Amino acid sequence: MHEDQTTAGAKYNLRPETVIIAGSARLPEKVTAKHVFGYIATELEVDPVDLTIVDVSGTLSPLLGEKILHNAFLGKQQLSGE
Repeated sequence: MHEDQTTAGAKYNLRPETVIIAGSARLPEKVTAKHVFGYIATELEVDPVDLTIVDVSGTLSPLLGEKILHNAFLGKQQLSGE
């Protein structure tokens, strides 16, 4: 992505010094979304100097889900549990 490109209409500032961590999991059989998507994924952008999570994204996340992900992870230090 070029430095002046946009994501969902908002300008995205590139942070080449960060590290992206991604994970995915299969959804349980009894979850409604299982029949549509099958998997859920979460990506964390981490500052490797102090291990602070600087951005977070996930699939199957309507607006409320994105807010929950941001509140749970954004600004937290990855290894400290704070």
